[in-house]
This record gives sequence, structure tokens and C-alpha cells, in this order.
Amino acid sequence: MANIAPSSSTIDILMATYNGEKYLSEQFDSIVNQTYKDWKLIIHDDGSIDNTVYIIKEYMLQYPEKIILIDDDICTGEAKNNFAYLMQFSSSPYITLCDQDDVWFPYKLATIIPLLQKYDLVMSDVIIVDEVKHLLNDSFYKLNHSKRGFLNNLLHNSYIGCAMAFNRKIYERAMPIPTNIPMHDWWIGLISEIFGSVVFTNDKLMYYRRHTTNASQTSEKSKYSIFKKISFRGIIVYYIILRCIRQFIIR
Repeated sequence: MANIAPSSSTIDILMATYNGEKYLSEQFDSIVNQTYKDWKLIIHDDGSIDNTVYIIKEYMLQYPEKIILIDDDICTGEAKNNFAYLMQFSSSPYITLCDQDDVWFPYKLATIIPLLQKYDLVMSDVIIVDEVKHLLNDSFYKLNHSKRGFLNNLLHNSYIGCAMAFNRKIYERAMPIPTNIPMHDWWIGLISEIFGSVVFTNDKLMYYRRHTTNASQTSEKSKYSIFKKISFRGIIVYYIILRCIRQFIIR
């Protein structure tokens, strides 16, 4: 694993990239224009063959104190594994995950930081748009019937990584992320339901871009069979039980 200096910022923004040249500059601009400035952006690229890494390095030259690229030639194979790998490099009190193709509203971090001072994990609503930011749905919450609760989210996941932020307590409970679970954000959300305090704020803090090249299937019809869905939930419950046992032993 590559080494980076411990972050001195209040919040680490973790971005997993792969062939994201089309939308990456717009996302970078939305991050550097945040009204809240005490952040660092840590990026790991998963072997892009387009201009993604070139764009990242251009922004690093402009913001050398704010943007870090983990340039280690490691390819994890998928977004879930890339985010799980990235989380090892975070050392700030708070963490938020970031997709390469969304657009943050300027007040996103300024809204979630005060909530993170009260809660262990914050979920925010998002506005769903297409490739050119035409409106698809004005609320992920309403579309997905999102709500808190372990059983609710075990049966029907409300958590999307790009809309969540959490503290070191959740980080320590969630890490390492099991390799054979379907989604890192689902895992972090369920861990938070068990071990922490969660808030779903109604603030809509970003444009969430949906298109044919999205790595995630969130908010779309699932591609998995009923058997596979049941299997995933069984695997997650198994690992949740192991984490509960680990926490009991640590105490």
C-alpha cells in the first residue's frame, strides 16, 4: 500500500476514478468551489485508459495542498473494491465518498459538517439527472422510499456512497470492508445502523448523474435474481454478526 502523510483537514473526500474524463473536470470544479474549505481530496484511479489521470494531475498542479492521487498502479477491478482500498488512506475525523461524474452544490460540505458533529453518519438527498443534467427525479429519497433502520435497509437499501459522510467511529467499525459483499455503501450504512447514530437530512446537496456507464445500479431495476438477492443479504448478516462479536471482544 502506498504511503501518504496523515491528513490535516477536517474531512477527507475519497474519489474512486475509472475512465471518467467526460465529467471529471465538472466534478472537480464543484469540489474546489465548496464554501467549506477545510477538506482534502484523495483519489485512486483503477487503471483508466482515457485522459482521467491527466485531468487529475492538472488539478493537482492547481491545488497541490488539496488534491492527492494514490498513484500506485494497483487495479482493484470495480468501484466497490476501489473505495474499500481508498478508505485505508483516510486519517481525517470525517470521511465522505465521491463519484467522479456527479456535481456537488457549493454548500454540500458546509451542510454536512455541523450534522457530523451530532451524528456518526449523515445521508443527504440528491437530485437525479441524466448525462447532460436533465432532470430525471427531484428526490432520491422519494424515488427509493428511503428511511432509516437496519431491517428497512437490509431489505431495501437506502444508502448511496456519494450522499453519505461518516466519522472515525464508523470507519473503525466498517473496516476492513468484506470482499464478497455486493456494495461498500450498503455495508457502511448497515454498520452505522448497528453501531452508530444516523440522520437522513432532507437537504438536496448534489446532482447525481445516471447514465449507461455508471458502475452502480442504485435506483435502477436490479440485475440480480431473487436467489442472488437473498444470498447477498445472508452474507451481509453473517459479516455483521462477526463485527458484533469483534466489538464485544474488544470491549
